[in-house]
Amino acid sequence: MISRESGVTERYFGLLSIVHNPAPRHRRRRSSPLAVLQDTVRASRVDLALAAAFALGTLPGAVLLLVTWLPGSSLLGLALLLPGAVAVGGERLSRRPAGPDIHDRQLDHIVAALVAVAALTLVAAGLAAGGTTQRSALVLATPLFAVGLIAVLHGSRRLWQLRAAPLLLLLAWPAPWEVALSRMAARVGREDLAVAVTALVVALLVVLLVVPRRRAAAGRVAPPAPAREALALVVAQGEPATVTLPLPAAEPAADARAAA
Repeated sequence: MISRESGVTERYFGLLSIVHNPAPRHRRRRSSPLAVLQDTVRASRVDLALAAAFALGTLPGAVLLLVTWLPGSSLLGLALLLPGAVAVGGERLSRRPAGPDIHDRQLDHIVAALVAVAALTLVAAGLAAGGTTQRSALVLATPLFAVGLIAVLHGSRRLWQLRAAPLLLLLAWPAPWEVALSRMAARVGREDLAVAVTALVVALLVVLLVVPRRRAAAGRVAPPAPAREALALVVAQGEPATVTLPLPAAEPAADARAAA
């Protein structure tokens, strides 16, 4: 009988150790910008060469916007979208990969090749037309080259996660803004219109950079787990069955056994 009680007691303390000391959960590490840079450096030489070509392809449109098109106009605030696209892309890269579960390097190269052909065709057509069309073609080629750069360096899955960055570069195209604000420019002063456009761009960037971080921080704060009530296994002498009682109720039963 003593051996039986000792065996039950060992099992009881083993149960308590499992209940009060659950197995540790493995937390997923957040990818830091340094880790992303290390993964980029590990890319093959061909991919790095293609990425450099795509990066150079984004320069003509960016220089045209910052030097020729936007200075002196009421749309100068659109220039903030270029560094804003870089900042938004860096913020998205600091997260875990999201979107479709795509791990096909050949698909990444196909996407990069398609956007490269589209961008070069657009630039060639713009150079042939000349004038305003040439400027628009160079600016519109910038988000296409950015898509190819992301696909080569980070893959199609990251491309879906970083889709906001090329969209911001597309939003920096001044031609639609000039058409939409042409009537408003006659009613409102030029300076007031420039302030309004700048404020709109800043508000958009704040939403893209701050709101996702707050949501991620709120998602990481998990509610506390409910406290589990410890159980005690009490075996009375002369009884073949094992009785399971909460700890507060185990004291009277123990007293009754001691009295017996």
